[in-house]
Amino acid sequence: MTRNFRLSLALLAVAVFLTACPSNPASNVAITAASADAVAYSADGGDWQVPDNPDEFTIAARSSYQVAVRCGDSTNIYAFAVSDATAVDFSCAPEKITYTVTYDATQVTGADHVMLFAQQTSALGSGNTGQIAVTSGVAGTQDLVLVVYDGTGAAIAARMETLDVSDGGSYSITVESGDTGHLRGGGSVSDFSSQVPAGWTSSSGFVVAMTPLGTQVILDFILSSGGSYTSFDFAKHDAVMVSVKDQSPNPSKTLAQLLTSHAPAASFEVQLPEVFDATVSHEALPEFSNLNRASSDLVGYHLQIEWGTQTISALVSKAFLGSSASYRIPDLTGVSGFSGAKPASGETVKATAETLESNADWKDVLKKPLHGMPLDLPDLNVKIAGDIEEYVAP
Repeated sequence: MTRNFRLSLALLAVAVFLTACPSNPASNVAITAASADAVAYSADGGDWQVPDNPDEFTIAARSSYQVAVRCGDSTNIYAFAVSDATAVDFSCAPEKITYTVTYDATQVTGADHVMLFAQQTSALGSGNTGQIAVTSGVAGTQDLVLVVYDGTGAAIAARMETLDVSDGGSYSITVESGDTGHLRGGGSVSDFSSQVPAGWTSSSGFVVAMTPLGTQVILDFILSSGGSYTSFDFAKHDAVMVSVKDQSPNPSKTLAQLLTSHAPAASFEVQLPEVFDATVSHEALPEFSNLNRASSDLVGYHLQIEWGTQTISALVSKAFLGSSASYRIPDLTGVSGFSGAKPASGETVKATAETLESNADWKDVLKKPLHGMPLDLPDLNVKIAGDIEEYVAP
């Protein structure tokens, strides 16, 4: 009898231990959301909560999490599985600053005008000497690139200066005659006109050079016929973004591809994705369905609604969806800082659903804030197929 009693106690202790230590323990997800107007999160499908420190906080989640970040009129929702990434940066874009750059390109024969590139902005300078006022810059150490063009618009020289830029600062760049040697020809983008579906007449594309600190230098604009381009030897790598659009008014379709290289002056081969047909419920905060793209490279979906000046975007990973093929834009209006994040009755809503096929892992993409496409990652291949529809919110 005593032996059986002791055995029962031992079994009870094991059961309590197993209950206290589940097979799927919570993981800590480190979130950075600097410069945000409001931040909220939900772990494992639970209620939305507001962190004590919205700039940096940790979520304890077993399987999935969502983070909502409000940046002005834009609300960005990130829905991921713990297996996707446990250290992410969902920060808003930093505040814009103004500064001036005095330039001198008189040493370059044939110099007609210049263009200054700084991070994701650019500004024109007329003539071979003068001053450029940058009105939408960002502060911090960065690469400033001054490209010199001749009268035909062809680049003939370029110079990169790494400077610590601050609001109201004044800087100078002198382009020397030897800076003509920074040009690197031989880059190309393949002809993808045969991949454009019949009746789709709109196509566009551009090539940029990415500097070591992430400045984007526009090199050329590309049509579906492709073509050659010239880069610079100081570039970390190049990137090309091409897109085509169905001219149907509502709904309409888009196909796009982003490619980055390993070195400047690369050869890009465009391969557009297949057309995507999504379904969206015509509600103020709609449900997107048919999210079941059959592709081994599918990593998730970008879902967005726009009305007036406001936008709600949801970046939803494949792992977050699991076996589900739908996602509803959450109602955050009852959460502190998110009032008004919902179209009113009678508002015209533009809903966009995009597939994301990529060779990159989310943990690599989310290390830096996603202010646009992750052009700073080398050897990247992202295919995007979009379905766009407009309706009136009930």
